[in-house]
Formats: sequence, structure tokens, C-alpha cells
Amino acid sequence: MLLDPDRNSLRLAAAIGRASHRINTRQDLDNGIAELVATNNRPILLPQSMDTLQSLGLTGGLHRAGAAAAVPISARGCTRGVLNLAGDPRRPDFGADEPDFLATLGRRAGALIGGGR
Repeated sequence: MLLDPDRNSLRLAAAIGRASHRINTRQDLDNGIAELVATNNRPILLPQSMDTLQSLGLTGGLHRAGAAAAVPISARGCTRGVLNLAGDPRRPDFGADEPDFLATLGRRAGALIGGGR
């Protein structure tokens, strides 16, 4: 999802799987998980961050279906969007090296997007 600060929203720019029919739809930044990631420029990994999300009241509608992540897409210190990933439901957690890989993926995506603007 790409950040559109003028409209205070995220636009779904690409998707594979269940959300592919929603490409180009917008999601308002409404104090949800995507806004938390976009404003703090820090990833949220599930289930690791579930306690944090519960303390913020952001777990409504979440269910445990395997590892999931919301990763900032950033370039030059600016958040460009949020990358949402869902893992295999049979695998309930991320491996030890996956959070670092996801952060690198978000920075590289941000560099590609930032270079195209």
C-alpha cells in the first residue's frame, strides 16, 4: 500500500492472493495497524506484537492464522507505504532472521519507489 499524505490514506498498489481484486482501492489512515506502521516507520510482526496491539486496542478483527507482518516501505527517512504480508497458517511464527529480512525488503522497496518519483 502506498501512502498518500494529501488524502490521509493508503492506496493498495499491488496484491497477490485474496486481496488482488482490491487493487487501487484506498484505506483511510484511521488509527489502525497500517497507520501505526506508517507513522512510526517500524514494522509490526504477528504474533510477536500482539500484546502491543492489544494495549492500543487494535486487535479487533484479528485472528491467529499464522505469522503476519506490516512493514514500512521507506526511503531517505520517509515512509512511502506499508507492505502487508501473511504467512503460511501452518507456521505460527517468524524465524529468527525473518524480521531483519522484512525490514530490508521494506527499505529496498522504498528505494525503488523513491527513485521512480
